[in-house]
Amino acid sequence: GQFGSIFGNDAPAYSGVGSSDGGNVLRRDDVLTGSGTTVNGYYTLIPDIVEGVTAISTNSFKTRAPTNAGLLNTDTAHIQSFTCSVDLGREAINQLGSRTPYNRYVSFPTEVTSTLEVIAIAGDNVTAVETARTNLSNHEICVVLKDSTVIHLGKKNKVSSVTYGGGDAGGGNATITYNFSNFNDMVVLHSGDPIRPTGTTSYWNDKFST
Repeated sequence: GQFGSIFGNDAPAYSGVGSSDGGNVLRRDDVLTGSGTTVNGYYTLIPDIVEGVTAISTNSFKTRAPTNAGLLNTDTAHIQSFTCSVDLGREAINQLGSRTPYNRYVSFPTEVTSTLEVIAIAGDNVTAVETARTNLSNHEICVVLKDSTVIHLGKKNKVSSVTYGGGDAGGGNATITYNFSNFNDMVVLHSGDPIRPTGTTSYWNDKFST
């Protein structure tokens, strides 16, 4: 209590889509699913190889159709976890006469990886044939949260590996883990972003429309 006047109220709060209590730490129930709610035209999109994903109508996602992806319907598709990462570590360019680098640059292309773990209600729906290219299809991935956070990984995510596990005789659930990767495509948007111009909508434009 004695530090309250120094640091103020540190309780997390937001007034995003569908928030009723005025603020809380974002949890799994704060992921927007289905077609009922959207953040500036963005929906949570899951690759359509995941069993139970609901197809989305043409021109529904940012006035276009998603690429080999559909809406997350919690009645038919049961996502356990989602992770994504990108390495933006910058390389230093040094010069004589200076201790600190005069420039740091990001080495492109940089790989963007994502992982989806789902409860298995069918097979993995991945056709991996040596003589065909069906296993190289592109998939769109986008995750939208109630506080207006949008994590969009673009339209060119390819399956890098699939793992099927669990489902043992002891009654454990069978799970499928999909690993995807793309290069250079990752956009994070938020209504509180300091670079977002006040009163304009261009900030929310589809960065992968072409």
